[in-house]
Amino acid sequence: MPLSPTAAAELAARCARPGDALVRVDLIEPVPRAYRPGSIRRAGGAPIGVDEQTRPRWHDGYMAHLITVDLDDVPHLRAVADLAGVRALALFISSAADNEAFQAGTPQTALVRLTDADLAKGEWTGPAVDDPPARAYRLHPLDVPARAFYDVFDPTFDEDAVAPDLDDLHDLLMSADRIGGPVLHWSGDTYTTDFLWQFSEAVVDVNLGDAGTMYVHAATAYWNCH
Repeated sequence: MPLSPTAAAELAARCARPGDALVRVDLIEPVPRAYRPGSIRRAGGAPIGVDEQTRPRWHDGYMAHLITVDLDDVPHLRAVADLAGVRALALFISSAADNEAFQAGTPQTALVRLTDADLAKGEWTGPAVDDPPARAYRLHPLDVPARAFYDVFDPTFDEDAVAPDLDDLHDLLMSADRIGGPVLHWSGDTYTTDFLWQFSEAVVDVNLGDAGTMYVHAATAYWNCH
């Protein structure tokens, strides 16, 4: 069972040492209700800020909306990639129920950069799309020691030298629904460029295989599973 945001904060505090470099992440907490009308922060449901000309397409239809992140909620993301002038990021997928978006560079996902002018267009008014059910989510900022983002695949890594609490924090950051921080691939995947956030089916109803995680980067989004 995932740690609560409070327990995660307590774990991070136990791991912190004087002089540690801290990395800001935001834990994503799914909320069992739909987002409020007009909300920028949203998972599933109809997208905001796109029209029939700008919504990504797949074959003869439109891609499904997965999640939109308001960068005013997480301004630290603007330092990751060239997001000047971008207010929000909206992720789309070829099909929430049946997709093969499991490799970096897949054409089956699209990350749309939205400006304030885009968002002023409001909710999607085009044809009906099989978007996942609308869900809200909360964000919980958390400052964690950069030491927790160690690479277990580094040949010089010494597992025995890692304190138990730091090991637990590393595992949390690997599996948590979160925004920000370096990516931690359990599989040894080598794609790490401009990582933005990651999420599971707990956040939005999308087929990510067996206990999969969607990794969102500035240039691509794809999932890995067990």
